[in-house]
Amino acid sequence: MIATGIAQWVGMLCLLLWGFWLCCKLRLPAGFAPLAGVSFAMVVLQLFGSVDQLWLGAHLLLVGAVLTLVHRKAKELRRELLAPGVLAFVTAAAVLQLAFALGKPEFQTWDEFSHWGIYFKSVFFQHRFAVWDLP
Repeated sequence: MIATGIAQWVGMLCLLLWGFWLCCKLRLPAGFAPLAGVSFAMVVLQLFGSVDQLWLGAHLLLVGAVLTLVHRKAKELRRELLAPGVLAFVTAAAVLQLAFALGKPEFQTWDEFSHWGIYFKSVFFQHRFAVWDLP
């Protein structure tokens, strides 16, 4: 459970760093970083996943985020992290993660939305988009 939480926060930091990089390159305010990072990661993962290389795409995103973190100045990064849009994103993510931790959702039973949980679980364990083999 703790390792999963750490992985989620590392992933969120990765998205924010990619977002900061895109905002810097496109001259957007730092508040757009979460949206830019999530959008960029979705495109990259979709492209890599479509050629069955989702794991490679995720690692490239992580390595790129680490390189972006190393390249940025600490003072500049601190200022961007305190932008209202970024604070709202991090706060919402923390509240959502806490709600899931307390509720302990299980994706083993059927209801209106649990089929999405099974899909994400298969992506997490198989490191590729889910492909349901028919007999």
